[in-house]
Amino acid sequence: MVNDQEKQACKSIIGKLISNSNHFEKTHDTLLKFKSQKENLSTIYKYELNKANKILEENEKLYFELWSKIKSNEESKIFFIKIHMEKFSNIFYDLSNITQEFYKVWLILIFI
Repeated sequence: MVNDQEKQACKSIIGKLISNSNHFEKTHDTLLKFKSQKENLSTIYKYELNKANKILEENEKLYFELWSKIKSNEESKIFFIKIHMEKFSNIFYDLSNITQEFYKVWLILIFI
């Protein structure tokens, strides 16, 4: 009887050890899968991060190119307006001088 109880106890212990071993192997396999997934996701994350950084660099480059073009265009417009205002001022000044000369001649002709 003691022998049967010992056999039963040994079977029970062996069954628990096998069950625990199987559980340990499943847990180990699951952890390996998680590690593999982590490495894959890490690689994907790094790839996407590099892609996003390249896009940001390209956008920044385009921004500065556009900004310099806009600035140059605005400076050209300001220069254009300045030159034409100066021309208008000169024309107006010349017209004023011509008008004054005309009135002088007209006054002389009237009083002669």
